[in-house]
Amino acid sequence: MVIPKPYLYPENNLNIYNRWGEPVYQKRDYANEWNATGLPSGTYYYSLYLFRSNKTHKGWVQVMR
Repeated sequence: MVIPKPYLYPENNLNIYNRWGEPVYQKRDYANEWNATGLPSGTYYYSLYLFRSNKTHKGWVQVMR
């Protein structure tokens, strides 16, 4: 998952979940490090919390192998 210009969003918290709602990745101060290593193809859901604006952005990402 790539966030354009991550330096504009310091102090964030990223959580990624599989289709059953189980966490597969968690990172504070995420800066485009996730590459889905070890995960099978499928749809994953993310929740990105931005501390400065107190907003949560949610969506999905498709992993294709």
